[in-house]
Amino acid sequence: MQAQGIFISYRRTDTRADAGRLYDRLVAHFSNNRVFMDIDDIQPGQNFKNILQDTLHSCQVLLVLIGPSWLDAEDEQGARRLENAEDFVCQEIHTALERKIPVLPVLFNRAAMPQGDELPVGMNALADHQAVEISDTRFHEDVSELIAALERLMDVRRTFRPRPYYRYAAFISAALMLALGTFWLVSGTWLPVQTTADQAAAAAKTSALRHSPTQLSQAEFLRMLLAHNFYDADGNPQGGGAGNQYRLVMSAGDAVVIDHGTDLMWQQSSGALQQTFAAAKMAIQALNRQSFAGFQDWRLPTIVEAMSLLTPDVQAGIHMSPLFSPQKMPILWTADRVNNKSVWVVYCYAGSGGWESDQFNAWTRAVRTAMQ
Repeated sequence: MQAQGIFISYRRTDTRADAGRLYDRLVAHFSNNRVFMDIDDIQPGQNFKNILQDTLHSCQVLLVLIGPSWLDAEDEQGARRLENAEDFVCQEIHTALERKIPVLPVLFNRAAMPQGDELPVGMNALADHQAVEISDTRFHEDVSELIAALERLMDVRRTFRPRPYYRYAAFISAALMLALGTFWLVSGTWLPVQTTADQAAAAAKTSALRHSPTQLSQAEFLRMLLAHNFYDADGNPQGGGAGNQYRLVMSAGDAVVIDHGTDLMWQQSSGALQQTFAAAKMAIQALNRQSFAGFQDWRLPTIVEAMSLLTPDVQAGIHMSPLFSPQKMPILWTADRVNNKSVWVVYCYAGSGGWESDQFNAWTRAVRTAMQ
């Protein structure tokens, strides 16, 4: 079995939904061969117990997810699961403590950290480990702090947020530009580095950004960044952005932001609601039914349009203009897909683009072409 970096221990009756959501974020950052969670990683026909034990012996960090019912969870006979030596969660924690693997308790849903006298013999050392708390209202910020802690524990170089392919982008933007002067290597294809004249031409193109949804590959995304000189902290850190010219206006009683640099009109804020990709599309339909701001042609932005919002400068902790109340919407859905299960998103807090499962919970910001 390939060595795993992070093992997620959880009870399905306690933190199943939280575990899945956390798994998605960790995989997006560390890649899926460095994070183990039984539901996604054990294939039909494989021995559940053997796979868990083999993986535990090769992991670097054990995350113990603790929710409100973790301590007192009972089996079918009414006995506390923590008292059962055959219980999988007990075995996972025992093995990690015996092997002196770093153990990090992660508290969900306002759960309290168990005390030593509440835990069975052999597991009470868990109470001596510093816990991390993750709340629903600060999920992404808390997970970002957890990721930083995991990197320190694992002593790994910081990987780029959305996907592993960005590991090569940093070298492209530095070493290749210095060594080769005029070309970037992206997925086996040499692309010209933009000159000042190229960047000026790219700025002119932003007034006609693609608005029809499409399926976009990794290489195509990177080419798009270069073509428009868009800023991306990982893929194009030298990018200057879209040259936005924002104006906040009220239209039919609703607040919108018009960007004269791209001829786009944006919904100023849709609140703090997180939703799946399917729910995001339904939210757009609802805006059109109610003629939001007096228009019925709102849509989810393409990744090209959404990346035009990012700026190299950080304002209020996010790479966007404060006109958009961005702190309430740190990850935005786009209309573009990577494949039939994954959708391109923009990480406003990180200043980069990436993708998530269409079952992920992100935020929705509608857009339309302002001159229509």
